[in-house]
Amino acid sequence: MIMEPQEDPSFTQAFQFLKETEFYSVDETKEEEHSSLSSPSYSFTSKGKTDLVIAQAKAKHFIVVNQVTQKDNPLNGFIKQVLWNYGNIVPDYLLGRYTCALFLRISQHLLTPHYIYDRVKAIGKQFRLRLVICLIDVEDFELALKEITKLCVYSEFTLIVTRSEREAARYLETYFSLENKPTDVLREKTEQDYVSQVENALTSIPSINKTDAMQLISNFKTFHALVNADKKELSKCPGIGPTKVLRFKEAFQMPFRKQ
Repeated sequence: MIMEPQEDPSFTQAFQFLKETEFYSVDETKEEEHSSLSSPSYSFTSKGKTDLVIAQAKAKHFIVVNQVTQKDNPLNGFIKQVLWNYGNIVPDYLLGRYTCALFLRISQHLLTPHYIYDRVKAIGKQFRLRLVICLIDVEDFELALKEITKLCVYSEFTLIVTRSEREAARYLETYFSLENKPTDVLREKTEQDYVSQVENALTSIPSINKTDAMQLISNFKTFHALVNADKKELSKCPGIGPTKVLRFKEAFQMPFRKQ
C-alpha cells in the first residue's frame, strides 16, 4: 500500500519547542527569497503523486537519488554495491517503496538551520521508515547535533550519524538491500543437531548462558545424567554457582501445575 501524503494536524504542536531555540527568529523580508534558494518547493498535485508511484516502482531495482538536492553530492560516487539513478522525488534518497532518507551536513545546518525542518515537513508521514543521515564535517557539532536529534524524535525520523560520505553510502546501500528481504534474515539460525537442541533447552533456564550449557553438556555426557545430577555434582562445573544450581533444579523438579 502506498502511503498518500497528508497534512499532519499535530505538526504545529510537535514543533512548538522551536520557538525556544536560537534558530526560530527569521528575517521576514528575506524569508521568501531564502526559501526558494535553500530548499526546492514541492506540490502534492496529482502529477506529484504519479511521480511518487513511478519512483517507488523504480526503487525496487535501484536507489532513486533526488535530481535537484543531491545532483553534485560526492556521496553518490561511493554508492557502488547497488545501482542508483536520479529521479523526481521529495526525499534526497528513495531506498525502496517504504523507506526514504534525507542527507544533511552539520556545516550546512549551521549555515541554514531551518533547511532540515523544511525538508522533514515536506516528507511528512509518506514513508514507513524515514531516515536523516547526518554527516559530521566540523569540529564543534554537539549543539547542532542535539538540535537535529530533537527534530528527529519529534518527527519520528531515524537519525544516523556518520563521519564520511563512504560510511553514509554504506548505510544507504544496507537499507536499500534489506527493505525487500524477508524477516528470516534477522532471525537467529537454530541448529538442528542434538547438542545444539540441548544447548537451546538449557539456555532457556534463567541464569544459564551458552558457556554454562556447554560446561554441563561436556561434564555429564548425557541428558539423563545431567537431569538426575545432585546439587553437589552440578556445583563442580566451572561457572555454575549456587544460584544457577538452584535455577537448574527448579526447572526440572517444579510441577507443571500448582496443586
